[in-house]
Amino acid sequence: MTAEEIEGSFPLLSSVNYEVTSDRHFNYNCLAFARGDRNNWWERPGRFGFYRPAGFAADVTVKTAVKIIRIHGFTMDWNSNAEPLSDSIAIHAKDQNWTHFAKYSGGRRLSKLGEDHDIAHKSLAVLEGDLHRKAVRVLSRIPN
Repeated sequence: MTAEEIEGSFPLLSSVNYEVTSDRHFNYNCLAFARGDRNNWWERPGRFGFYRPAGFAADVTVKTAVKIIRIHGFTMDWNSNAEPLSDSIAIHAKDQNWTHFAKYSGGRRLSKLGEDHDIAHKSLAVLEGDLHRKAVRVLSRIPN
């Protein structure tokens, strides 16, 4: 994906508020990336090649996403406009269905763009728009 294609899909991104941090990867998606898993495409179960932890509803609702993220130690709700104090995962959604996940780690906000690149971005708001709507929940690990 070229910078022009990235910025066309995400109109609030510009060369001053993001940087590409990887080559294209087809092995994992934004939820897997946010969780630190670069070997699985986390999605609803039932389709070949997709991964979902056992015991969760076969949907893409924010409610199910929150349950999945919480079992991985992200238990504290955080204000999406504030700078997190620890590793965090933001859930972007349209209506009640998740559309994207971003993470905050090592002082940076990071995202995986579908089958394309990983990026570092200045805020959650730069990903908002028709494609990913807005961040509706941010879950953080309890700071040390």
